Amino acid sequence: LIHRLSRTILGHGPIMSIDDDGKVLSEVFDIAWRVHTFGVWPMGNLGPTGWEGPVYDPVTLEFLTWRQAPEDDRPFPLDNGAFVFSSEVFGSNFRLVGPRYWPTDYPGGESEFVSQIISKQELVEPLCYNCQVAWHNQRLPEDCIKHLPSCQEL
Repeated sequence: LIHRLSRTILGHGPIMSIDDDGKVLSEVFDIAWRVHTFGVWPMGNLGPTGWEGPVYDPVTLEFLTWRQAPEDDRPFPLDNGAFVFSSEVFGSNFRLVGPRYWPTDYPGGESEFVSQIISKQELVEPLCYNCQVAWHNQRLPEDCIKHLPSCQEL
């Protein structure tokens, strides 16, 4: 699908991954449309403080640091469900070459993927400042999924 989008005549827009083990508020879809190249938001239920992602000064909105585990040395400590990028990066970015865009064969690989789109942390676009709109390994409430068929019914 991503490779097809790189050749679209329908215009460009945000591309984001919705993890099968995550939960997002509907606001995240509005936030995603703000992206120019590569944007992020914090992801809950990760890291030593319960949140992983960028931290910004509440007054100046300047990037301060990444909230991440002390032993985490990834240049972009992000979960798959905590970022969005513009479809315009396909065909305009020499580092992002398809049709195989995800650079690893093992679970994870987010930092490696992001490194193909942007080269340094300063290029990350904050799409919301210290917001809480997405959570890793968070089940949806029962009343939200009770109408869906079970695996046995499919």
